[in-house]
Amino acid sequence: MRQVAFHRGPLRAFRVGMPRIDHFPFDVWNRLEARRWRRPDHHFGYSDPAGFLPLRELLCVYLKASRGIHCTPQQIVITSGSQQALFLLSTILLAPGDCAWMESPGYRGASGPLRAAGAKVFPVPVDAQGLDVAHGVAHCPQAKLAYVTPSHQLPLGVSMSLPRRLALLAWAAQNKAWVVEDDYDSEYRYTGAPLASLQSLDRDGCVVYVGTLSKVMFPGLRLGYMVAPPALAESLVQAKAVMDRHTAIVPQMALADFIAEGHFGRHIRRTRDSNAERRDALVRGIASELDEQLACGPADSGLDLCAYFRGGHDEETVSRAGLAQGVELRPLGHYADPLAGPACIAPPGLLLGFAAIPPAEMAHGLQVLGRILRGR
Repeated sequence: MRQVAFHRGPLRAFRVGMPRIDHFPFDVWNRLEARRWRRPDHHFGYSDPAGFLPLRELLCVYLKASRGIHCTPQQIVITSGSQQALFLLSTILLAPGDCAWMESPGYRGASGPLRAAGAKVFPVPVDAQGLDVAHGVAHCPQAKLAYVTPSHQLPLGVSMSLPRRLALLAWAAQNKAWVVEDDYDSEYRYTGAPLASLQSLDRDGCVVYVGTLSKVMFPGLRLGYMVAPPALAESLVQAKAVMDRHTAIVPQMALADFIAEGHFGRHIRRTRDSNAERRDALVRGIASELDEQLACGPADSGLDLCAYFRGGHDEETVSRAGLAQGVELRPLGHYADPLAGPACIAPPGLLLGFAAIPPAEMAHGLQVLGRILRGR
């Protein structure tokens, strides 16, 4: 199993998947946690494995308003990050030898749990409309699960078109398959109206929605959640209980207070504006300094920007050269499934994180990248 990447050392350009931590109101968070520590109650024992009920109730309201999701608190399971959710789903929904569709290129943190569960991962290509459903149907119609990032595909940044979404749901309903919708950064959409979730279109109980607080708050918090169809929810709660009883209770309680007191909504609005400014700075910097070297992919959402080489550069060589000069350059090939066929090959390029990168560091990173690409 290929290693799931993690952040090493202090922040530097162009670290991917990283929110702007210096924008987070840690003083407020510390106060909310301290208040809970001062007033321990019965929740400090072995709590409900589904999670803190007031938090699940608040998430229902938030998800309906922001993602069009209609659910009850009993459908939500709080997890120790979305990564745990993906592992639980891989274990519960699949038997060893079952086939699962996986976007390629795609998130290695999803393919890892699928393979750990003994599934046969079938790489499905991604184009400008998202996952190529017709390719999956033609070459692996027997799959029991499809993993997708429809709002903002990782790493290419495209959004799944409505016809593709409907085709995926129709295939899942017809074949009694599950669709895992990883909605990892939908809070950060900078142009146009927010996209409806895939779950909001599901009429057959096929979609399990996975969300995370890592991108909107900070990754070290390790809080995520699943919204499961009613028929599946109790099985996931029991699996969660077997795995680790429940997620740490005080961060859940503090998050419930953080949402209820309005801090969550204010933080999202503030960071969305900040992220948009830094996205604009990166796009302008590439256009002015590296336009002959790089072509930007979709830039309407997320924390990262996909950029394709205009010349014949080798991704790994560029990445290693950047790291030697203190700049992180994530190759798109990092996200490719090693067993994927020619249909899944994406043009060479890089994924560049921008949300957490200060303007001066970003400018320095672009200078370093320019020297590398020009062979200087």
